[in-house]
Amino acid sequence: MIRRPPRSTLSSSSAASDVYKRQVSSVSGSVPKMVCGDMDVASLADRKLGGMAARREAAATDAEKQLVQDDMETQMRILETQNKIERQTHAAADVAANTVEVIYGQKQQTLNDNRKLHAIQEQLSAADLIIQSMERSMWFSSKPSAGTNKTPALNQGDAEFDVRIKRRVRDKRRKLRLSRIGLLFINRDVVEEAKRFNALLSILVKSPKKAVLTFKSPLKNHTEPEVCTMSVDSNLTLQRVIREIVYRSKSNTGHEISVDFEKQELGFEAEMVKESRLDLGAGRHDRGLATFSEGCNHTSKVSTGDQQLDAFYSQQQERITHIATIGGVMGDILDEHNELLEEQSSLMDNCENKFGELKQRVNKIGR
Repeated sequence: MIRRPPRSTLSSSSAASDVYKRQVSSVSGSVPKMVCGDMDVASLADRKLGGMAARREAAATDAEKQLVQDDMETQMRILETQNKIERQTHAAADVAANTVEVIYGQKQQTLNDNRKLHAIQEQLSAADLIIQSMERSMWFSSKPSAGTNKTPALNQGDAEFDVRIKRRVRDKRRKLRLSRIGLLFINRDVVEEAKRFNALLSILVKSPKKAVLTFKSPLKNHTEPEVCTMSVDSNLTLQRVIREIVYRSKSNTGHEISVDFEKQELGFEAEMVKESRLDLGAGRHDRGLATFSEGCNHTSKVSTGDQQLDAFYSQQQERITHIATIGGVMGDILDEHNELLEEQSSLMDNCENKFGELKQRVNKIGR
């Protein structure tokens, strides 16, 4: 409660300065310090009350003195209200700053967790390379013994297509399996032939349902390539098979396969194009903050004729603008944290799936 001066005397600093005696502390963390004109507002309040006290002493009648005294009491109630507003806005700034610190700490913890998941993913990738070398020794030897390799179980991520393979005269209907590192030509339950992606030199599309695959010769000192014709039942199936081959070869082995077309009208995009995720929420906090700040900056300043009130309004407008700035910072951190949480969920799923796949492939090699 603000102490009111007695009717007979007035200390110009004791009343108004009590209202504004608490200095605003700076907001901690990365939020910039808030500068307020507290002393200016308090000085103007002291001057106003001092002028009222002087008018009261100069009043000729008791009625005039009472009117001035009533005005002073009204002014004291206004100062009390201003004090409450000042405390509330200061508390709001403190809460906002503390919230920023908390969510920033949570964001940093999530970032550290994601780094650990990335490290695990790298270890799984290293294990994958070792398992690939073991698989090559099984399925992609230079001289496979036809008819003796039983078809392995379908791994997670493998793709199979029904195709017809022609090497010399007759077409042979086979099942084409695309694994991580190559192609398996399967006849019933037997791997008839296996080819690594880096052995595939080029693909020539001859018709909407037919393409010629050119491989390096598996024989040493033999420069003539090995050619086979692949036919499928539909144009869409052929496009999908070629896209899968090109994508798997480039992403898993780093080998780029040339795709050519015998006729221009047969052309299509051989590279797989993944649609980028549209982040509709990106920048919404910036836009909101910019709109708010623009509204504050363009607010017409109408003078009340009272310097103390004008100074108080200006001070609170700066305070509210600063709280809005903290809100913008908070929104940006929340957006970044949400992106990190999405990345973390994806990393955990990938690591779990990768571990299960590697375990399955190791068990298969052991058998």
